[in-house]
Amino acid sequence: MKAEIEISNGQHIIDIIFNNFASCLVVKKAIAVNWPDCAGSIGEYYAVSGHTAEERSFYTRHINHALSTGSDAEQLESIRDFLHLFADGTYSVTKYSADSNTIEFVTSNPTAYHAYSQDHIPPSWLYPHEPGKTDYLFFSITNEKIDNDRVEYYCELIRRGGKPTVLTFESFHMASFGSSWKYVLDGHHKIKAYVRLGVPIPFISITKLEESPNTTPALLFNARTILNEDSYMHLFENNDENLLTIDFIQDEMLTDDIDRLLKNSVKIEVSLIDVLRKYAGLSDDAARRWLEERLASLKKNPNIGVFGWGKGLRVYEKREDKRYAQYWNLTTLKTYYQLYQWIENTIR
Repeated sequence: MKAEIEISNGQHIIDIIFNNFASCLVVKKAIAVNWPDCAGSIGEYYAVSGHTAEERSFYTRHINHALSTGSDAEQLESIRDFLHLFADGTYSVTKYSADSNTIEFVTSNPTAYHAYSQDHIPPSWLYPHEPGKTDYLFFSITNEKIDNDRVEYYCELIRRGGKPTVLTFESFHMASFGSSWKYVLDGHHKIKAYVRLGVPIPFISITKLEESPNTTPALLFNARTILNEDSYMHLFENNDENLLTIDFIQDEMLTDDIDRLLKNSVKIEVSLIDVLRKYAGLSDDAARRWLEERLASLKKNPNIGVFGWGKGLRVYEKREDKRYAQYWNLTTLKTYYQLYQWIENTIR
């Protein structure tokens, strides 16, 4: 089964926001976020809200019967209706089966903590890419939401010859050929049942086809609602060239994020330096004022001082080499004088 469906006047309840670096699943509000670790290791970070299982189920339960027992035609018809809950756009719908041994199911079981949990906000988990796995599926509910009785119900349905179908959602940027990982919209208990029985899993994959719009502000806005401070700032400053697409002059919230990094970080990443350099290269008064305000924030960083007694602020500066032309070199600033020189040589 394969179909392409155009949605207009959708309800914008269900969406996936992807900017070729990170992705965020939204069901009325953010449910899960995924992004690379950017530390040279083969792994990614993942966070899933612990409070969204009931709301997600509210929107998916009316298609559950068709996904559990319906024919291909019935399932396709139910998906057509279901897609009206989504944002406007073009969606590709594909049905296929896959062996569970080829899939890595990413749940809220961490291999390592990226940051500690703060109140109800979940930390992000660092998970490794497993060798031999050809696909990754991200659960949109936490493990404690899995009901073993429900899993056993599907086990019995499968034993009797039933083939309940799992529904996934991903985004594909047609211009860049970039694709997000897949999120499970419906079928967490079905997956557990198929894995328990060791039989292939039938999937219906919904793929949002996009022309690579500027989604970074929306992605960051949604991600901050379920990430703690450390995880969110890691996501923010590692968005690299995506940050250059943001109009910070018109976005006070994201400008505040830059100020927090400039004031508090022990290291200023190249992504932030590039943003400062971008506004230094603009000639209008608003850009100049924005830049001066950010540099004022940087001067408040406690790691530098008059006499250089602090731990120092690590920054990058441009160097030239006969073999490699220009490259970024990491150095440490300890005094205000060194900071002013760095600003003049690197930013302005």
